[in-house]
Order: sequence, then structure tokens, then C-alpha cells
Amino acid sequence: MVLLGQQEEIREFKNRYPVAQIIVLTCFFLLLVRVWYLQILTGKQHYLFSKQQSLRQEKIPAPRGIMMDRYGLPLIDNIPSFNIVLIPQFIKDREETIKQVSELLDLDPAIIEAPLYKFRKDPPFQPVVIKADATREEVARIEAQTLDIPSLGVQVGIKRKYLYGEIGAHVMGTLGQVNDGELQGFNAKGLTKYDQFSFLGKTGLEKEWEDILSGTDGAQFVAVDSRGYRREEHEKSIFGYLSTQEEKPGNNLILTLDQDLQREAYKSMQNKVGSVVALDPQTGQVLAMVSNPAFDPTAFSVGIAPEEWEALVSNPFKPLKNKAIQDHYPPGSTFKPLNAITALEEKKVTPDVKYHCSGIFSYMRGLYRCWKKEGHGSVSLHRGIQESCDVYFYNLGVQSGIDALSHYSKLFGMGAKSGIKLDHEQPGLSPTKKWREQRFGAPWIPGETASNAIGQGFNLITTLQLANVYATIGNEGKLYKPYLVQRVEDPHGKVLEEFDPELIREIKLNPATFQNVKEGLWQVVNKPGGTAYYRSRIPDLNICGKTGTAQVIRLKEEDRGKKCHETDFQFRDHALFAAFAPRDNPEIAVAVIVEHGCHGSSTAAPVAKDIIEAYFHKKRKLKNIHKKEEPSEKGPEEEIQETGD
Repeated sequence: MVLLGQQEEIREFKNRYPVAQIIVLTCFFLLLVRVWYLQILTGKQHYLFSKQQSLRQEKIPAPRGIMMDRYGLPLIDNIPSFNIVLIPQFIKDREETIKQVSELLDLDPAIIEAPLYKFRKDPPFQPVVIKADATREEVARIEAQTLDIPSLGVQVGIKRKYLYGEIGAHVMGTLGQVNDGELQGFNAKGLTKYDQFSFLGKTGLEKEWEDILSGTDGAQFVAVDSRGYRREEHEKSIFGYLSTQEEKPGNNLILTLDQDLQREAYKSMQNKVGSVVALDPQTGQVLAMVSNPAFDPTAFSVGIAPEEWEALVSNPFKPLKNKAIQDHYPPGSTFKPLNAITALEEKKVTPDVKYHCSGIFSYMRGLYRCWKKEGHGSVSLHRGIQESCDVYFYNLGVQSGIDALSHYSKLFGMGAKSGIKLDHEQPGLSPTKKWREQRFGAPWIPGETASNAIGQGFNLITTLQLANVYATIGNEGKLYKPYLVQRVEDPHGKVLEEFDPELIREIKLNPATFQNVKEGLWQVVNKPGGTAYYRSRIPDLNICGKTGTAQVIRLKEEDRGKKCHETDFQFRDHALFAAFAPRDNPEIAVAVIVEHGCHGSSTAAPVAKDIIEAYFHKKRKLKNIHKKEEPSEKGPEEEIQETGD
């Protein structure tokens, strides 16, 4: 029974019911649409995402590109290495684990603790390397203990193997683990391929060509539980998506170096401190660059041992330095051809003008000695270069003046970096009056011109610069930028980029100037009385060169009678020799600087001779091989008749 007045309320609710019904149905519809969207339309993506949350990515290191010499001979290889690692998430008793591992590997517990502390903020499943490049015996011991020490394991990596050890170590360079500053720089640039465990180029070509040589690491996904522990099963694929990303090897460098010349230079520099550079005067290609003492860069590719590092940095002869570009020296008498070029071009002298050498040159109340105590007598240009008469070049230098000497020596590459793509190259020094005023706050002293005229004083040059100076004299004025890489190839040998010679400048001089200087340099090596006649002459090869001796310290009066080898090693003169061959259209230029080697003629010149001889010996050998390989124009029957008995 409906009470009075309820009919009005019923009618009111009946009007609202369809609205409520529509709202409920709409909500159910929207819910169904959402379910359809999540389960049907995007279900595959969400399933993939959920699976990825149960997978952990592990890096597969990519092999670095290799380097080869100009004839395709590999200089570097990538070989497997084994690193002993601890996985922090599996360590139950830290002290006991460190003790067990210490006894197992015969390691100081502090060595094990250090990396664990360094990477303590990293994810606990991230393996921490406690010993790099383990031996096979150590790996076998570790594998036998994995059940007793579940946190201990072996990680397979890639080791950089430098196939010729110390030979060319400074050129090819070293690898090292990325530091925090480098990592921050990479992150700022958006380069995500590096992490705190990555190794990258630190010196030499490894550093300068890092972007080319470094590959892209791959990745594999392993199944883990909610706490990050690895599960037994391994995801092979997710809805057709492979769970392994292939690594991409780096690209290869084909260098300008000739490894046979490298070996010859290395052999000739044994028991010597210094460097050698050989160039192609027609292109600027570096044929050889050796610095001694050296080191084996293989040790750096997985992390050098502390005791090895200490031995290198404490060595007084600095084996980590590339002495060919990172040390500079007074050029000594190897500077005299530049002095001659200056005087000839400035018309201060002609080749026939003679100066008398009595053994002493008096200038501005100073006395300057010639290396030959009794003097050379009357000397003109060719003989002045041939016998390296100091008095002759004192006269030329003071007539030209220091600014003119600096101008022409800079034209030939002194006093500026060559531009070679190697780190920490020194610019050397070619002084001027303005430079002295800025450097010392005092005017140039006229007497200093005499010292600088024979390559002493403030003059400084690197071995690479010296080689380039003589290459430029040899090719008569074309100064090339030295370079070490001919081309870049992908891992399959496809050429990606090639590099052509780069001419810095062409020096326009009177052709007679070059011819007169080259004549003097030819006489140094090939005419009796030349300072390198007995030590560097090779019949029919027409080597042109110049010896040099650079003072390290001013001799005291009481030491003037002593022979160089009778003085303390660190006070002995440096020995230099620079040359090119043949005289016309030279194919090779070589510079040698031997620290504390006493005499360029006896110490440095034989090194250059060995390299030049090796170069032309190989050239003849290759030429004969090519001749044998040339197809004969005769038919098979004709050949049999001609060669038969």
C-alpha cells in the first residue's frame, strides 16, 4: 500500500534511474575499453616490459680495432683474458671471504678490499675485479672453489696484445681504466658506451683515435629474482625479441709505419737513450718512430701492476715519454744548414766566400771556440758544412742576425708543433730579440747570436722536427705535416676513410741555395774529411746528412781537456745526426738524437745508416718480388723451350 505522498517520491526516483543506469553502463564500458587497451592493444609491450624487469643486462665487451703497418702486418691483437671477480650480493661473511680469497690467490687482503670499497655504492650484483689477467692456474683454482665461495668467479674479457712489445710502444700508446673525470665528461656528451669498468686509450694513437678504435659493447640478459639474484633459467627471447645484443668491433687503422724499419731502429738504439724518426720527404708519412728506453704497453691493457708502474715512473730516463716529440734538445751542428740557407738568401755570403778559422772566433769582447782546436784554415760554404767548422758559421750567423736566423728556421718547421696527431708534442724554440725581451725582460745580447748560429744558445728542436727540416731541405722546400695513419678500415677490410699528404707550406728559395746546401751535406757523408764519412757512407746511395753535438752543460776550464766519455754520463754532450737519401728526389729522411751520446758521428750516424740501408734493401727486395710475379709475354711452349736444357 502506497502511503499518501510516496507516489511523488517514486515518480521522482523513476526519472533518476535511467540516468544512474547510463552512468553505470558508461563506467563499465570505459573499464572494458581500458582492459581491451591494456590486454589486447598494448598487451605485448606490457608483457615485454614486465619480463625486462626480471632480467639483468650484462655487458659483452667489444674488441677494439687493430693497427697494421703500411704493408698490412698486424701490430696489435685482441686475445681473451680472465679476471677474478667478487659479486658483493653473494658475500655472506665479508671478512671470511676476503681471507679465503687472499689465501687462494696469494694476495694481500688490502688489494682485495680496495676495489670492494671503491665500488661499494654500485649495484650489489655488479662483479668487482680483484685480479686482472689471471693465469690459467689461478683460473683453475678459482673454478674448483666456486661451491665453497659462491661470490667468487671468473669473468672473460679482452686483452690488448701488442705483438712487438716495446717496439713502437710510444706511437701506438696505452689503454687505461676510465677515471671519474672522463666518465663525467662522457656522460655530459651523452656517450653512454663507457662505464666505470671501461678501458680506453690514454696515450698515443690509442688515445687520439679512441672514437675509431673503440667498438660498441654488446649485452646479454639473464633472469633474476626480485632481489637481483640470478636464476637458473635464461631468457632466450621475448615475443620474438632476442635477449642478446651483439657487440660491434671497432674499426682498424692502417698506419704509415714500416715495421721492418721500426725493428731496425729499435735494434740500433739498444743501450742508448734517445729517439729516431724516419719520414717520407715526398708525403710527410712517418716510416719509423722509436723512443728508448721503452715499455711493453700490453701490461696497461688490463691494469698495470703497482710495482711495474713504480719501476717505470722512477726510471731516471723516463721510459713513458715519447722522446721523439715530448723532449726537445739544442740542435747543435745540425742547425748549420739553416744558418747557411739564411746567409745565402739574405745575400750575406756566396758559396765561394772564405773565412779563416784559427780555432777561435772573437766577437763583441767574447771568444768563441771551434770544435777543432787548431782550426780549419781558410773555409768556404761546402767545406764549412762538410767539416762542420764553427768559426765559419759564427761569421755567417752574426752577419745575418738572430731574427733572420729565426725567420728561416721557422719556415722549415722549427719552433712550432709539427701538427702530428699525437699528444703532448713540444714546439721547440727558435729565439728572436722580441722573445728574449718578453721572456727575460732584457734586450738581446749580440754575443748570443754566435752561440745560436751553431745550434746552441736558446735553440731547441724535437727529433720529429729535425727529421722534417731535413726532409724539407731534401725535397727543396715542401714542408709537409707528418702523419701516422693512411686509412681507416672496418673489421671486414672495407675502406672507410683515407688520408692524403698535407702540405703546410712551399718555401720559395733560390734553387741554387738548395743545391749548394745539399752539396755540402753530400760531402759530409761521401767525401774524405766529412764528419760522417767513416760512419754513414753507403756506396752508390748518395746520402746527404749532418752530424751534431749539443752541449748539455757549459764546460769548466779544468774539464776542457777531458774526453767526452770520461765525464759523468749526465754531463756528456748529446749526439745528433740528420740525413736524407738519395740526394735528388729523396725517399727517406732520418733524424737521430742520442742523449749523452757524446759525438754525432760515432753514436747517432750509424743508427741512421742502418735505417736507410734497411729501407733500400727492402725496396730492392720488394722490387725483385714484383718482377717475378709479372706475367710473361711468351706463351707456355716458348717458355719451356727457352728454359729447358
